[in-house]
Amino acid sequence: MENKWDAILAQYIGHVVSPDGRDTFESTPKLIDELVQAAEIARNSLVLDLGCGWGNVTRACAAKTSRTVFGIDPNFQNLQEAKRRSRGENIQYLQGSFENPVFAQKADLIISSLAFHQVNQDYKSHALKNIRDRLSASGKFILCDVMLFFNAQQDAVKFNRVYRYILQKTTPKDVYTNCIAPYLDETQIYTWADMKAYTPKDFWLYSLDDMNHWLRENDLAITKRQTFCPFFGILTIEPVSKK
Repeated sequence: MENKWDAILAQYIGHVVSPDGRDTFESTPKLIDELVQAAEIARNSLVLDLGCGWGNVTRACAAKTSRTVFGIDPNFQNLQEAKRRSRGENIQYLQGSFENPVFAQKADLIISSLAFHQVNQDYKSHALKNIRDRLSASGKFILCDVMLFFNAQQDAVKFNRVYRYILQKTTPKDVYTNCIAPYLDETQIYTWADMKAYTPKDFWLYSLDDMNHWLRENDLAITKRQTFCPFFGILTIEPVSKK
């Protein structure tokens, strides 16, 4: 199964080294195509790319609309690299985050790829409130991220496999090899409850149930779901009340 996950994720996620030397992940051209298709960008759409990284998704959106696309990222080096790659295009880059989007307009589309999991657990609902506040009445939020698309509390065996897999794939290799792998007990089934009890809160995985809870708190709902594997996919999210 893990080999199958490797093959699936290789199509959508690229492992790169950022300008400041950090290991990071970027959307592949195939994932960008999937995001643009899900977004259904019109020529007059106002688009915001939140957690834009090097601007790969931002540039693809800019090719679909005649309006300025706004790319927002908290990392200054990421923004500098995005600007270097985006010269002459209808794009404006801003330093901000889910917690502080520094964007006052109402967007027709807000897109985020491979970034929402980085928001601190206690701020995820507030981050979605910021999304809701910046969506037009008919707007959409297109979210691609690592989240658990199965019932992690009930299916402990699957959660154990997924958690161990994600831990190995997202931790820097030297840290995993020297500080984590020697202490893993392969005979132990690591459960959702174990994660909550023993893992620092800001490193918890989140589930589709968690997402639905945060969305309900902010007058938002999932209207479409595309799942690539049990822990990775794309959600289309829209306001419940069109006000």
